Amino acid sequence: MLFRSVSQSRYLVQQDMVKNRSRKNHPVPRRRRAPAQAPSNGFSQGAHVPARFPAFPRQLQFHSSWNSVTDVELNTGYSYTERVGLFDFINKQPMYSQTMYSIYRYCRISAVAVDLEVAPEYTGTGRQNSIEAVLAPIPNAQALASPAMTDLRSVRDNRYVLCPSFGANKIRLRGTWNSFDQLGNPTYTRDTWQTVTQAASTSIDIDHPVIYVRVSSVGMDTQPVSIKLTVTYHMQWFDLEFVSLPVSTSLAEERHDDEFECTKSPVSLPGRRDSYVEPVLARTKLSKNSLPYSVNTGVGSKQK
Repeated sequence: MLFRSVSQSRYLVQQDMVKNRSRKNHPVPRRRRAPAQAPSNGFSQGAHVPARFPAFPRQLQFHSSWNSVTDVELNTGYSYTERVGLFDFINKQPMYSQTMYSIYRYCRISAVAVDLEVAPEYTGTGRQNSIEAVLAPIPNAQALASPAMTDLRSVRDNRYVLCPSFGANKIRLRGTWNSFDQLGNPTYTRDTWQTVTQAASTSIDIDHPVIYVRVSSVGMDTQPVSIKLTVTYHMQWFDLEFVSLPVSTSLAEERHDDEFECTKSPVSLPGRRDSYVEPVLARTKLSKNSLPYSVNTGVGSKQK
């Protein structure tokens, strides 16, 4: 229809007024684009790369691992044993721990993940012994007493496996234990915080929980095995140390008094000019009749 009625025209005008009013009160949000794609007349650092960052954190959390590989011969008189602390490193410090101790004063272990791998070796004899391995969370006092395998198999939350040594068999045990409430009593005391000295110590509190690792041979014959133990520590670092700025080696002190001229000692310059030594200026006593230094006449001499 080429012509509209008056009522239709009024209705369309009212609809346009409603749309305009709603756009003013509720503007349509513009589509956001990446900062690097934002249009600008010139280069803007804020639109391309971040320029401001937060301060150094007061505490830092991450996990890091420690591992060892050992070849042993298991028999009735010898079993492989190891202690993994839930609050203590027991000199099993993971990577970056020494660097972190130069920044933070204390470290708290919140959880420990233990990964044990045992690979039996073929001895060439007709008899091969079976191997049993266990990971058991017990107090350190009981771990120092070297508990038997029969007792460790009964510990709550243990990991146990029995495997024959012939063929291509390999034992692998994994387990993760939290440190806060492992033995049934929540720990809040400061004795669970480790300093750099305590981290390198092998003697810990007898009441602290540890993961006792034991690998034994079932039988009378000797069974050689290769054992890999990997410990992953989940750590919290806190209490920032005050690290002073590095003091640079200054030049020799310069004396500025009324009797002597300024003198410099031989100084070895850094970089490629290590072999260069700056010459020493002579110390000449000045008098009232002394003239300023002249290249042609020398120090303190009268011009002719």
